[in-house]
Amino acid sequence: MRSRCHTLLRVVGSLPALAMWSCGNGTGPSPAERLAFTVQPDSVEAGDSISPPIQVAVRDEEGNTVDGSTASITVAITSGTGTSGAELGGTLTRAAVDGVSTFDDLTVDKAGTGYTLTATAADLMSSESTAFSVTPGAASKLAFTEQPSDVAAGASISPAIQVTVQDALGNTVTDSEASITVAITSGTGTSGAELGGTLTRAAVDGVATFGDLTVDKVGADYTLTATAADLESSVSAPFTVTLVLSGEGPNISTWEFAFGDGNIPPDATSTEADYTVSHVDSMSTITVNSRQRPDVGLHGIYLLRRETDAALTAKMTYSIQFRLPDAVSIAAHQAGNPTGQTIDMTLFSWDGKTSRRDYGFAISIITNPYFQTGHVRYWVTDADGNGSWEDTGVVLDLDTEWHTVELSVDPVSDSGVAKIDEAIVVTAPRAKEAKPTFGDDVTARVSVEVISVDPGSDNGGRSARLQVRNWSWIWSPDG
Repeated sequence: MRSRCHTLLRVVGSLPALAMWSCGNGTGPSPAERLAFTVQPDSVEAGDSISPPIQVAVRDEEGNTVDGSTASITVAITSGTGTSGAELGGTLTRAAVDGVSTFDDLTVDKAGTGYTLTATAADLMSSESTAFSVTPGAASKLAFTEQPSDVAAGASISPAIQVTVQDALGNTVTDSEASITVAITSGTGTSGAELGGTLTRAAVDGVATFGDLTVDKVGADYTLTATAADLESSVSAPFTVTLVLSGEGPNISTWEFAFGDGNIPPDATSTEADYTVSHVDSMSTITVNSRQRPDVGLHGIYLLRRETDAALTAKMTYSIQFRLPDAVSIAAHQAGNPTGQTIDMTLFSWDGKTSRRDYGFAISIITNPYFQTGHVRYWVTDADGNGSWEDTGVVLDLDTEWHTVELSVDPVSDSGVAKIDEAIVVTAPRAKEAKPTFGDDVTARVSVEVISVDPGSDNGGRSARLQVRNWSWIWSPDG
C-alpha cells in the first residue's frame, strides 16, 4: 500500500478558499509518469551486445516502478552524442514486463566516446542514459582511406595514400602496427608498369601512410592492392597516370644547346664562338654569328628531350612564341643587319626499340630575303628514309611581331597537325625518317633552330637573330 498526499480546497460560505494538505493511505495504483534507466549501458566493443542488458523502468511521480505497466519503450542513440552516423542495432522497442523493459541485444557499429541512449514511450517523460564508449573490434581488414589520385608518370602521388586497419565494421583499429604493402593490382593500368617508392609501411595508430609512391608508365584504370598478414586485402579506386605537362617556361634557359655545320667546306668547322645566346626572365635570344666565319654554314639548335616509353603512346603538343627582332628585307641585309636562312621548330618521338623511326613534325620558315621569303615548309621522307623539304603553300608576313607555332603529334594514330598563329599549315604527311644512329631508347624531343647559310647573291654577312618565349610541352595519355 502506498501513501499519497493531496491538496484539498475547502470553501466556506463566501469566504476565500482554504487550502489544506491531506495525507492518507490509498490502495489504487499510482499513475505512470516517466521513464528511468535502471541498468545503464556499459562500454562495449563495436558490434557486440551491450552487457549487462540495459533496463528501462516505468515510474510514477515518486520514482516507484509502476509494476502493472506494459508500456512500449523505444531506445535510440541520443542525437549529437557518440560518432556521427552510428547506428544502434538490436531490438529497439520492447514492451515493459512488470513495469520494466529489458534490452539484451543492443549493439553500436561505430567506435567512439560520449555515447548516450534516450528512452521514450507514449505519454511518458523520456530518459537519457549515462555516457558510454564503443571501442573498435579485432583487426579484420584493410581499407584505402585516402585514395590514389591521378598523377604524372614519375611524380609522387599526392595527397599521400593512406591504408587503414579496420575491424569488421570499418572502425579504425588504433592500436594496430600492422606492416602493410601496396602494389599495382595485376591486370590494371599499363603492362610492365612499376610502382616506385616505399611500398611497405607500418601502421601508426592503425593507419599506414605512403607519401612517395610513383608509377613509371602512362595509362588509365590503374588500381593498387594493399595487403597485410592475416588481414583482408583492399583494392583502391581507379586512377590515371599521365604526362599532362612535361614542361613550360618563359624562356629556354633550361634546354640543351647544340651547334652544327651545314653545306660547308670540310676544313671550316663551327665552334661555340660562332653563337651567342642570352636569356632574360621574359625570353631568350639566339644569335648565329656566321659573319665571323664567312665559309661556315651554321645550325644553332636548342632542344629539350624526355626519354620514356610513353613517348610512343602519348599525344604531345608543343607550343612556342617567336619573333624576328630584325626586319627581313634585302635592304636591311645589305645594311649589315641580315636575318639568316631559316628558323625551324620540331616535335618528334624516336622509337629506337622497334620501328626505329622518328614520328613527328619539322617545319621551317624561310627568312632569306633573296629566296622564297616567308614560305613555310615541312620535312617529309620516303620509305627509304630519304628526306626533303616541301612547301606548305603558306607564306608568312615576316614582321617583327610575336607569332605562335604549335605542333601536335599522336604516334598511336600516326597523325599530327602544325599551326602558326592558330591557322593550320599542314596536317600530313609527317616526317618518319629511319635513324639507325639515334640509339635504342624511346625519346621525345622538341627544338627551335636558327640556320645561317649563304643568303644569295650579296655576301653582306650571314648572321641571324631569333627571340623565343612562353613555350609549353603538353602530354596526354593514350593518344
